[in-house]
Amino acid sequence: VGNMEVCSRNRELTHLLNVQKTLGLIDDLDALGKKILFLSTGAVFDGMKGHYKEDDPASPINEYGKQKFIVEKYLFTRVPSALIVRLSKVISSSPREAHLLSEWNRILKEKGTIFCIDNEIFCPTLVNDIAAALLKAITSNLTGLYHMANQEVFSRFSLAREFVSAFGCIDSVEIRPLEYFGCVEPRPLDTSLVSEKLISHIGMEFTPVKYIIRNFREQM
Repeated sequence: VGNMEVCSRNRELTHLLNVQKTLGLIDDLDALGKKILFLSTGAVFDGMKGHYKEDDPASPINEYGKQKFIVEKYLFTRVPSALIVRLSKVISSSPREAHLLSEWNRILKEKGTIFCIDNEIFCPTLVNDIAAALLKAITSNLTGLYHMANQEVFSRFSLAREFVSAFGCIDSVEIRPLEYFGCVEPRPLDTSLVSEKLISHIGMEFTPVKYIIRNFREQM
């Protein structure tokens, strides 16, 4: 369960799935001698400073981040050969897939307004780049912890403005404080990640956001 709010509102169920069942699966795979790749998140940080590196101490502030960090710690101690990858905000250039840009596109089609959490900052990363980077990391037999994110940093508001400007709707974006959205728990606001360690190992180049948005528009 990758939705922060769902984890906050259903702690027992999501802990069962995201932690207990996941740890059981890890044990089963490890017993079979399988390579373990675990996808984690920048939400393991408190979001106070951003530009996090792998050696920055984790300090999750909501249930989703806490669940991910429990699994990370388990792998560090029990399966040191595992590969742990932390992601930031994953997006796609396809209007047909479910992600942030396609949700915004739906709002624009309905002549609505896109409301953005104030000061929420992340690294929008193309899902195709994530897939390619994961394959490179696996074939390079990487182990340990790596951040995997585009090195362009956007606020949710600035990304939304760039997206809607491609459709001539620059007045369709507004900022609201986190409290406006009725979240049960706080959210880490700046989850931008530094991926220099990964890039130095696999030589990955991430797609610039302007090209992701352009490709999205061309596929409309």
